[in-house]
Amino acid sequence: MKKKILIITITIVILILIGGGIFVKKAIEMGDPKNWGINPSKLPDIVTDKVLKKHHSELERIYGFQGKDVSKKDLSKVSLEVISNIGFDKSTKWPEKSKLPQGYDPDKWFDIGKDTGLNLSKIHEKGITGKGISVAVIDKPIRSTHNEFKDKMTYIKIGDQTNSHFHGMACASILAGKTCGVASGAKLYYFATPDSRDRQEYYMKAIDKIIDINKSLPKNEKIRIVSISDGVEKKDKYYSKWQETIKKANSEGLTVVYSNLLGEKKFTWGGCYASKNRDNPLNYEISNYLKQYRIDKSTIIVPGDFRTTASNSSDNDYVYWGEGGFSWAIPYVTGLAALAWQVNPNLTFDQIIDKLIETKTTTSEGLYIINPVKFIDSIH
Repeated sequence: MKKKILIITITIVILILIGGGIFVKKAIEMGDPKNWGINPSKLPDIVTDKVLKKHHSELERIYGFQGKDVSKKDLSKVSLEVISNIGFDKSTKWPEKSKLPQGYDPDKWFDIGKDTGLNLSKIHEKGITGKGISVAVIDKPIRSTHNEFKDKMTYIKIGDQTNSHFHGMACASILAGKTCGVASGAKLYYFATPDSRDRQEYYMKAIDKIIDINKSLPKNEKIRIVSISDGVEKKDKYYSKWQETIKKANSEGLTVVYSNLLGEKKFTWGGCYASKNRDNPLNYEISNYLKQYRIDKSTIIVPGDFRTTASNSSDNDYVYWGEGGFSWAIPYVTGLAALAWQVNPNLTFDQIIDKLIETKTTTSEGLYIINPVKFIDSIH
């Protein structure tokens, strides 16, 4: 019986991971962006945790108070845990300090959210930034002129284009953004694909395009790895063709990192509240979204929540995301691979994954979490 329960639990978790962040994907197809987030007019004057939890649909949870005016509301009774999961940006209008949760400083938290955490800054200080490694993201269209990627990103359109989308902007920021990125020194290629139900078809076209581009690049400049914060399930009509495309990419020396791949390796996501030291792995927790499930004890957390990334609003705008999702963890692991290849170009991606597993550490709750410093030290 216990074995059956464990199998069911693992299956549920993998299905969640395959979605690349289920709540993120649902937002793709719903409504007018101007109406996304929590509507202040529907909140009482005194806001509590209970009130905010009622406003917890996918879009409300993702967009939170972005662009909203909550200056007339009293948020002082809201806990730090709940407010941490509410997204916001610089256009959010907050009440005076006495009406904010004790210890909550939006400006400070906004800046802290750019920090990749887990002492990656110390790795960057040693010059290990992914310099000399070319990486790619395949995702929906974004503002390609954002300063986070200025002079370091090549933007390539695949298929008919749609409006700019937050999803790819966040993924690109976490992978190789100048101020938010794990591999902040890597050269970034961005392949913008349509926001379509047949998105996997365009992913495969983008991978074929990368293979063609690599044929014309010098060996030391070829795109080595591509991050796709999405998955292709076995029941999907594109599954067989997807497997063939991945096999072709691998034969050409290209690693494709996507949710199925990392989910099967039992990676998941979590985060560290901005009120705590995010360099200390003890302060990390599995994502609040996953706490409703029984998680396999061998699962390894990758940072994916409580991050600040570039925004599509303007070339200088950023946004704080409360809940991120597995979609944010995938480019994080991809970035770590770029750092590893700068140190040891001869490693295979499987060896990199093995090292990440071997060097894992634990949180205060006894869950496993990656340890970037120990990981990089292990491959010198």
